[in-house]
Amino acid sequence: MNAVFPARRTRDRQGAMAILAALFLVILLACVAFAVDLGYLCLARSQAQNAADAAAMAAAWKMLDEKRCDGPAALAELLVQAQDTAAKFSAANHIAGRAPQLGLNANNDLGGDLVFGRMTSGGQMSNLGDPLSWNSVFVRIRRDAKLNGPVSLFFARALGIRSAAIEAEAIATFQDGVQGFRTPAGPTSLVPFAMSIQDWKNILAGTGGADNWTWNVQTKTVSAGADGAREVKLFPDSMAKGGIVPGNFGTLNIGPPNLGSPDLIRQIGQGISAADLSYYGGELALDPVSGTLPLGGDTGVTATIFSTAQTILGKPITVFLYDTAVHSGSNSIFTIVGFAGVRIMYVEGPGGGPGALYVQPAVVVDNSAVPGTAPSSFVYRKVILSK
Repeated sequence: MNAVFPARRTRDRQGAMAILAALFLVILLACVAFAVDLGYLCLARSQAQNAADAAAMAAAWKMLDEKRCDGPAALAELLVQAQDTAAKFSAANHIAGRAPQLGLNANNDLGGDLVFGRMTSGGQMSNLGDPLSWNSVFVRIRRDAKLNGPVSLFFARALGIRSAAIEAEAIATFQDGVQGFRTPAGPTSLVPFAMSIQDWKNILAGTGGADNWTWNVQTKTVSAGADGAREVKLFPDSMAKGGIVPGNFGTLNIGPPNLGSPDLIRQIGQGISAADLSYYGGELALDPVSGTLPLGGDTGVTATIFSTAQTILGKPITVFLYDTAVHSGSNSIFTIVGFAGVRIMYVEGPGGGPGALYVQPAVVVDNSAVPGTAPSSFVYRKVILSK
């Protein structure tokens, strides 16, 4: 009898181990199945984020097109083009093998999947106010029952879970309201020219200047003829303030006092450099309290300066906007209140007269610009993902 009992216990244990092995195998297979489906969903989620990022970035860059300078009708057209751009970049980034459609949100409701607006100080989007002030694009890419269909699963179907919904969001922003410039890696877009802010407001309102020259976006050239964008004299127009004429036509001394013509010519041709800004501690900006910056004038323009201006014809540059100017020549003091993006359209050499430079608004993207709340126009930092 004693020889039988051990053999029976061995057979019992072997049977129990087989049951446990089978149970653990089922659990292991379930874990593997869960891991496969979870990994697939993580991949799809990453693909959705790539699609959202690409669509938001592309649409935001499209908003910085030159049409931004051409008035409300052109801006409305530009926003439609930015919608199309977002949709194309969304569809180009497949999610789990499917090209996702983007809800275009034609009414630009804040709850939509594609929203144009302005990033507020609290990090929220607002679609109120002038569309020209909008500087952000929100994109939501989804695969759910509402749009594009949920992502199909593999092994989870055995548990009755056939699919799962995913979504991803992104916000792309370009900062504006430029209040100054800080030390760049290379030259900035900033040149030592000042324009009356009233002249600038007039041209934006369509009540100043004239439309005599055309900028060709494809060939990057300037030619005679109207293009729908007005030009205004950068100088020597409306320099008189209370009967006092500065006499230097709006050229500024940026850097140490009494810079010579070679410095002015270099700054016009190449932009204000890090060495120039080092005189101000690396940053030349409006006072945060008064919103102004007093700058001295240079000695004035010469034939060489006109020749230098000719070399940057059509190139987007940033000029200073001033409110008041007093005294004359190198003793001039300009009260700077903002910055403007322009391109030189025509250089009228001095010849028998004082000469003149004519400019029209242009989009400038310069990452050395310091964003803020100044009344600056068409000067921006590059587009970044803010979410």
